[in-house]
Amino acid sequence: MQGLPLWQRLLAVAAYLLPWRHGVAFGGGLNRAFPALDPLFNALALPVFPLVAVENLLPFGGLLVFLGLFLGVVRNDRVPYAIRFNVLQAILLDIVLVLITLVLGLV
Repeated sequence: MQGLPLWQRLLAVAAYLLPWRHGVAFGGGLNRAFPALDPLFNALALPVFPLVAVENLLPFGGLLVFLGLFLGVVRNDRVPYAIRFNVLQAILLDIVLVLITLVLGLV
């Protein structure tokens, strides 16, 4: 059985930077409880900075990133199935994390 090429695997993994961006915020309490872990949290947040920059520099940046990924990758039949699947799963995880953040903000 032949596996996926390396470039497809890397693109599929890169899609998970989207939910990672919102998931890093949930580690804030752990970071405050254990300040010695601060360098580790900073290192874990480092790969997300380009995505945060794009979302913050553009008006409606989060919406544009979502639409770009959904219309450009998920709905594109020329993109390999494994990449489309992982991007759609990352989008759904990000939606769940944003909803949880909103609900916790209200509580």
